[in-house]
Amino acid sequence: MGGEPYPGRQFLDPWVLAGLLGAMILALAGCAAGQGSEVANSGPTSGPEQSAGASAEATVTVTPPPVTVTARPSSQQPVKGMNTSSTLLSEESLREFQSRYGDSASISVAGMDGTSSPTVGDSRAPYAWSTAKILIVAQALLDSGGPNNLTEEQRSLISSALASSDNEAAAALHRQIEAGHGGLEGAAEAMNQLLRKAGDESTSVSTQGRSTYSTYGQTLWSSQAQASFMSALMRGCVLDGQSTTFLREQMGNVVPDQRWGLGEVQSPAFKGGWGPDPDGKYLVRQVGVVPAGDGQLYAVAFTARPEDGSFESGQRLATDIAHWLQQHVSSAPGAQGC
Repeated sequence: MGGEPYPGRQFLDPWVLAGLLGAMILALAGCAAGQGSEVANSGPTSGPEQSAGASAEATVTVTPPPVTVTARPSSQQPVKGMNTSSTLLSEESLREFQSRYGDSASISVAGMDGTSSPTVGDSRAPYAWSTAKILIVAQALLDSGGPNNLTEEQRSLISSALASSDNEAAAALHRQIEAGHGGLEGAAEAMNQLLRKAGDESTSVSTQGRSTYSTYGQTLWSSQAQASFMSALMRGCVLDGQSTTFLREQMGNVVPDQRWGLGEVQSPAFKGGWGPDPDGKYLVRQVGVVPAGDGQLYAVAFTARPEDGSFESGQRLATDIAHWLQQHVSSAPGAQGC
């Protein structure tokens, strides 16, 4: 599944983590908000993301040296509607992150108490790429009335979209959403409402962009907004409890060759995305929940833009960031309602 864990680190059993998260979701279900390269269809089926031959390199384990570029404060503004009082990462840690990664990465963390940190690092607005598949699956669950009402075909599509980042599966689900909401614009607006439930008043699902990639994959979704969304989703603030549990379980089934980054630090639920910027250089990103040193879960989202612009270097940089997080988040607040 990838590289060796950092020496001396003690890990919790991932099944225990998954059970803790499931119990937390059920306990908070009462606050749920109601019931029920992203290459366009001709592209590769895994990632948008994914250029020819990229998947073969997905288990690269070499940790890169610290980035030495000069850091500058992020120009990304705090997301409207977000509570930015998170103390998961100290001011010293945030300064260290900027010094270590500079413009090659961005990060935000969010507690299960609804607080988040502003985006730190790379100031460029990032494409969602395949992390947008979380929104697609969430909307499919909402439209169907919950996992018990999914057809076998829908279950298979959801599994493929989240476990192996299958583009064709995500596109098929999106077409179903379009059919139920009056087309592309209606589908985007429906998913926008999921973002609003999570408290994000700024992000809007894209309906346009480069024609060789999916429109939703070209949504501009900041690390802070993603981390906050993941916290709200896992707390049962976006979907009902049963749908939340189902989605979390699906996000825990990522295939081995995509378990770099958060997959190496025992994240029980995460999703990656990757694809080329207009200049051809790859952006790699992940969003998920991970355990702090005290075992409490928190949400995180980060982006990686390696200097050489390659997907493989982006994977290595993402894994380095995940291990950095593991060393710097010793405790997290307990879960609170919506």
